[in-house]
Amino acid sequence: MAKNPEQDLAKLTEWLSAVYGSNLVSLLLFGSMAGGNHHRRYSDVNLLAVLEDVEAAALERGAEAFRWWERRGHRPVTIFSRAEAATVARYFPIESLDLRHHRRILAGSDPFADGADGGAAHRWHVEHDLRSRLLRLRARYVALAKDRKGLERLLLQSGMTFVTLLRHALAALGAPWSADQEAVARAAGERFGFSPEPFLRILAARRGERPLPGSLDELRQLFAAYLAALQQVERQLEEK
Repeated sequence: MAKNPEQDLAKLTEWLSAVYGSNLVSLLLFGSMAGGNHHRRYSDVNLLAVLEDVEAAALERGAEAFRWWERRGHRPVTIFSRAEAATVARYFPIESLDLRHHRRILAGSDPFADGADGGAAHRWHVEHDLRSRLLRLRARYVALAKDRKGLERLLLQSGMTFVTLLRHALAALGAPWSADQEAVARAAGERFGFSPEPFLRILAARRGERPLPGSLDELRQLFAAYLAALQQVERQLEEK
């Protein structure tokens, strides 16, 4: 990860504004950095560019800038057409709801100021994403169950993803939106019937306030509680 993402953002914004001109409808930051929960070691810098023209020749004008951004250690920039941005809630309801609550406009206009929610599609996508990420989590645990450092890294890297999904699981059931990660963990624990402690431990460790347990056995116990809580959410979403 780049040491100074704000500097990189400023350079890329200036560069894309110059090469695209009026074709750049919007360049915006979303995700943890826009929401104030960014961790330089574990978080990505998520960018979305909305262009009027997304044909190959138009895209190529920004190729050098996009390659520079990726060489700096950042995730590739997501590129939408204006029409795609207008229908984002239909096809990407989780991302759309995140964008409505956490975004920073770097250049151009705000294409999501009047966005609709995803309705039933949002609930379906939450269930789908939770299950698919649980499958990956189990597979990674099998590979790392005897690797203390690897298991610690798995907990720290996956924690934000699952807290985000807890936030969306609550929203799918009509709960108010909260940007506070600890409040989300506690509210989800109360709503779905699990102890929020594993999530609170992971969040504290990511902030550098309290390290995760030092022994492999203790980490396994923490992971077991973490996994059980997520599987409880999955089961209850299916039943509600």
